[in-house]
Amino acid sequence: MSRLTPFAAALVIVLHATSISAQTPRDVLVVGMEAEPPGLDPGQALGIHTLRVTAEIFETLVATAPDSTDTVPGLAESWTTSADGLAWTFKLRKGVRFHDGTALDANAVKFTFDRIIDPSHPHAKSGKWTFVTGYLSSVKAVEVLDPQTVQLQLKYPTGSLLALLALPNCAIVSPTAFAKSPADFDAKPVGSGRYKVESWERGSRLVLRRNDDYWGSKGKPQTLVYRGLAEANARVAELLTGGVDLILPIPPDFVARLEKTSGVTVHKAPGLTVWYVGFNVEKKPFTDRRVRQAFSHAVNREAITRDILKGTGIPAIGPLLPGTWAFEPNVRKYPYDAAAARRLLAEAGYPNGLETDLWVPESGSGMQAPVEMATVIQANLAAVGVKAQLKTFEWGSYLGKVRAAAEPVELQQLRGRPAPRPGPSDRRPRPARRALPPSATGDRRGRAHGLRRPRGPGRRHPRGREGLPAPSQRLRSARGERDEGVAASRRRAVPARRR
Repeated sequence: MSRLTPFAAALVIVLHATSISAQTPRDVLVVGMEAEPPGLDPGQALGIHTLRVTAEIFETLVATAPDSTDTVPGLAESWTTSADGLAWTFKLRKGVRFHDGTALDANAVKFTFDRIIDPSHPHAKSGKWTFVTGYLSSVKAVEVLDPQTVQLQLKYPTGSLLALLALPNCAIVSPTAFAKSPADFDAKPVGSGRYKVESWERGSRLVLRRNDDYWGSKGKPQTLVYRGLAEANARVAELLTGGVDLILPIPPDFVARLEKTSGVTVHKAPGLTVWYVGFNVEKKPFTDRRVRQAFSHAVNREAITRDILKGTGIPAIGPLLPGTWAFEPNVRKYPYDAAAARRLLAEAGYPNGLETDLWVPESGSGMQAPVEMATVIQANLAAVGVKAQLKTFEWGSYLGKVRAAAEPVELQQLRGRPAPRPGPSDRRPRPARRALPPSATGDRRGRAHGLRRPRGPGRRHPRGREGLPAPSQRLRSARGERDEGVAASRRRAVPARRR
């Protein structure tokens, strides 16, 4: 469908008193984010709010440079590729240990990947491997050449292998800790990263403690505290009243106001985020390309990015992002054209329109007000004769239904998959890099925004939410322009730090 893909912008906003902004960072950083992680095994992670935390606990063989998509060494100091591209050999850093004191060696890498790619592995059924199975789909076998050398043998040459291995889902886990209690690993993870889990009060807060034995540059705050705050207005109110130090994500509506607020610093940087609506092409009417093309013409993406995202996104023109290695600008484009949409529907045998369902998550990883956006998309489609019934689900239920396909899915609203390396432990959060779903599109010229606040003396804000725009007001405003096909969104992309 409409590659409903405002490209990315990560928002990082810091609120601080000028008298303390230059001081040494506090020992505790409290982060308010869109949801609590359901679990912390990186191989089972489904959302950026989970990977934002796991990226502090675990590490990957390779990483991406800050504010870049360039691959740099991670747990592997170097690597080589065979002439046919089917064997990748990685030399691991010496002296790296997991939080449980065991060595991170080639056997740990093999264990981590084998549990996912080898159906006969003792722990293949110990987790629900989702995105990571796709990321590692080209890996045929993992061979240990010596304690510090591991080789990935591929089914076919894969030019994107390094980028995939840099994704937080491909982080290396402690075989000892996992084998000891597979069922508990999701709640008591053991990695080799700069932070380790200290405590987790479900529904309240997740606390990480700095790993002072870390092999590289140590985290700046001694403690990271994550709080799930699902509602955007609540996150802003918590930050302005001192309940949290950093919030993410931030709706574009708040940016201009916060930039003018004394003591607030809004950090902006390029990000990669995609939003799209997907079709079930095995079910009519979406087996007909003309119907899919009609839907793409029906949605006004320019209006979405201009009026809803406030210029922090641009319409997508293809499945890959400008600035990434495989971007191709010369693809067929589907500009907003309601007349063309009606004509295509008529040619496909639907001169009077059609009815369909649109499955929508109510919230979740990096989602930008999905219900509100879907409601306005619904109005766009109605303008060309399509009656779309919205079916909304809690994030976990939505993922389960999409994976199980319990009912025929006609339309789905999904979010871009996260890529390396999110997290706040560098003190200044950096934008999340997101890997693209197969049919998503986006662009990376957006802004990244977020909000953060060291506690201390300085301006305080009255508790409450006065002045924060209500979602219903924004939705009514967007619906008021339904004849122009405007869609609505009130949240922005996920801010993050990448090493």
